[in-house]
Amino acid sequence: MKHIILIALFLIPYFLYGQGYSFIFKYFDDNKGTNISFDYNKKEVSVDTINIKNDISQAITFTNKKGEVLGYFNGHQVRNIDGSLAQNGDSLAWTVSLSWRFRDSLDRARGGDGVIENAVILPTLNDSLFLLFYLDYMFLDDIDNFFLPYMVEADEYEFRWYSKAMLMSSVHLKPNGQLSVDRNKKDTPIIQDFLMYRNLMAVPHANGKDYWIVAPCQHENMAYSVLVSDTIVEVKGKHFFSENNTRFIWPGLGTSKFSQKGNKLLRYNYRYGKAKVYESGWAPIILEVMDFDRCTGRVVPSTSTTDILDVPWFVTAEFSPSSEYIYIGGVYFLARCKATESSYFDKLDTLYRIPYEGLSSYEVLNNYDHSECLNRLPNGQIICHSYWESPYFHLITNPDAKNIDDIGYQSRAIILPKKSDNSDDRYKAGGMPRHVHLKMEEINCTTLLDETTYVHNISVYPNPVEYLLCIKDLYHFSNEDTKYEIY
Repeated sequence: MKHIILIALFLIPYFLYGQGYSFIFKYFDDNKGTNISFDYNKKEVSVDTINIKNDISQAITFTNKKGEVLGYFNGHQVRNIDGSLAQNGDSLAWTVSLSWRFRDSLDRARGGDGVIENAVILPTLNDSLFLLFYLDYMFLDDIDNFFLPYMVEADEYEFRWYSKAMLMSSVHLKPNGQLSVDRNKKDTPIIQDFLMYRNLMAVPHANGKDYWIVAPCQHENMAYSVLVSDTIVEVKGKHFFSENNTRFIWPGLGTSKFSQKGNKLLRYNYRYGKAKVYESGWAPIILEVMDFDRCTGRVVPSTSTTDILDVPWFVTAEFSPSSEYIYIGGVYFLARCKATESSYFDKLDTLYRIPYEGLSSYEVLNNYDHSECLNRLPNGQIICHSYWESPYFHLITNPDAKNIDDIGYQSRAIILPKKSDNSDDRYKAGGMPRHVHLKMEEINCTTLLDETTYVHNISVYPNPVEYLLCIKDLYHFSNEDTKYEIY
C-alpha cells in the first residue's frame, strides 16, 4: 500500500545567480569583443564592448548578483572577463583516454569549443564560490562500430563526438575580481558513463533553492539525476528518460531546454544514418516534449510527445513563457506550433521560410534573417540569432500571442558594432549555448514512501543471436500499452 505525505515548503526568498543571460563574441582581428547581456534594471538587452585577449567560441558566463559578467568558460578553460586565463583554469576536461586524435594547436590556444550545451554554472551560498559542471569532450577517428554500443546505429558513420564523464570544478572569485579554479577540486568525476553530447541540463529543485542536473546517456534510454544542494553533490540514480536517446540521434547537433516553470522539457535533435532524408535535402529533426517532475528530478513516464519535422538545417527550439507554444528556428526559417499538438509538423505556423540554395556567402549572412539560435530572456521575450557569422539579432516581443501575426517579431532589433575592417561576417554564435533559468517558483511535493521505480530489469541474450533469442523478466511490461520491436 502506498502512503502519501504532503509536504508544505516555507522558504525565504533566495536570489539566484551564477550562469547569466550573457553572450560573449570575439572579433577575429583585434582584442575587442562584444558582450550581449540582459539588464535587469531596464528589463532589456544591452550591448557592451569589452577587451578579450584570446579567441573564444560559445562561452557561458559567470555572473554576480547584479548580473555583471565576471568571466567565462569556453569548453576547456576558465577565463576572466578580460580574456586572461584564470588561475589553474586551463586543461579542464582534457581527457585523452580513448582518443586517437589529439586536439590541434588552435583548439588548445582558444580553449576548445566543446561548451555547446555541455556545461552549466551554479551558484552557492558563498558569493565567491561557483560550481562548474561540464562534459568531457571526445572526438574519435575511424573506429569500428563495435567499440561503442550506440555506434551500431550509425551506419558506419565513423567520426563521432561523445562524452564519457560529467566533471565538476570549484571556481572562486578572488578579492581582486579575478577567477581561480581550486586545484584540489578540479575535474572531479561526478558521473562516469557514455553521456549524450549537447544535452546537459539544469533546473531548480521544487524547493526553489537546490538544483537538478539531468545528464542523458548516449547508449541507452536512461538519464542520471544529480541533486546539487549548495556545495553537496549527490547522484540520485539512473532513471528512464526517453526511447529517443540513441536511435538515429546525431550527438553533434541539437538542443535541450526547460520551460519557464521547469515542468516541461523539450529536446530537438538531428537524425542520421538510416533516417530518411526529407524534402529539405537534410536529415530530418526529431522534436520531443515531455513532462518533468522537479520534486524527483525525473521525466514523467508516458507523457512524451514526439514528431519528426522536415525543416532547414542548423536548428533550435524554445518554449514561450507560458510553455503553450514552441518556437522552431533554422537557416532562413522561423515557425511556431502548440506544445500540446499530437503532430508538430502538421500544425506549424510559419513566420518565414526562404530558400537559400545557390546564394553567395554574403547573401547567406546578410540578406535575410536567421533564427538558428533561440533563447528565452528573463522578460519573456525570445532573442533570435544566426549560427553563422552575422551581426544581426532579432526579437520576438510577445511570444504567447494567440495569432502568429501578433507575436511582435522585430527584425534586426540589435546590430552589433562593426569591426575594424567594416566586414559584417564577423560574429559566430556556434549554437549560442542556452542558459539555465535559475529563478523558478516553489512548488509543493507529494512524496510516495513506496516509490515507483522506472528502471527495468530485462535481460536479452545471447548477443549476437542465431536461432533462439531469450528475454528474461518481460512480464514486468506485459500490458496492452507495451510495444515490442526487433531491429
